[in-house]
Amino acid sequence: MTVVIISAESYCNREKIAERTARDLGYACLGREALMEEASRQYHVPAQKLKEALKDPSSLLTKLSSTRTRALAYYQAALLSVLNKGSVVYHGEAGHMFVNEVSHVLKVRLTADLERRVEWKAARKKIPGKKARELLLKEDEQRQKWFQSVFGMNGMEPERFDLVINVAEIPPEKAAVTIVDTAKEVQFQPITYSVKAMQDQELASRVRAALIDAYPDVTVTARNGDISIKTKGLKKKEKITLLRDQVQKMEGVSHVELGP
Repeated sequence: MTVVIISAESYCNREKIAERTARDLGYACLGREALMEEASRQYHVPAQKLKEALKDPSSLLTKLSSTRTRALAYYQAALLSVLNKGSVVYHGEAGHMFVNEVSHVLKVRLTADLERRVEWKAARKKIPGKKARELLLKEDEQRQKWFQSVFGMNGMEPERFDLVINVAEIPPEKAAVTIVDTAKEVQFQPITYSVKAMQDQELASRVRAALIDAYPDVTVTARNGDISIKTKGLKKKEKITLLRDQVQKMEGVSHVELGP
């Protein structure tokens, strides 16, 4: 079934719209916090480290590139495991950046002008508008820096999404209806190619997450169960044999190829 990923700027009613969309589609609804808890459980890493890796680019954790790389690998593997099952609405700022070229994934961006977001934040937090503005501008700046630091680009550009909704003009209920209607369009229905693409990406991310603690530079690609692994950490024949045996035992793996 179609997968929906909803990203948004701060104070755009992302959670409310995601929950309404999931309800109307009959899908599961999963937010970033819940996914981090799942990644923490699966990969035995403190949820706080995942939160730091997905937040402030200037934090001590994210300056330690290997620490952030591992945390993001665990997060991506947990996310793709959920998405691969289908029939889910995921909402989080960066979810759309971790899955590519899968046509049955509908990527949605919620946006609103700064003045409206200031109004909403001031009301919800019961703070002066001036303070709300300062906080939002800082949040927006940090988000842009994080995307640039992790992906080398602005991950919230409209062209990265299939659907952009201005929630300053469209109420949450109508936004959810628009997403539901779009998700039902034929171009977002699963086809053999896109299903295989999702399966390959999920398997590659799972293998990478299993290896990244020992091999921080590892890259993994998958195609129909064939795994290609590249890392500079393999210099001894014994290591190569152990790594191949480890990966060969993983679910979904049929063949392993190793390279520098």
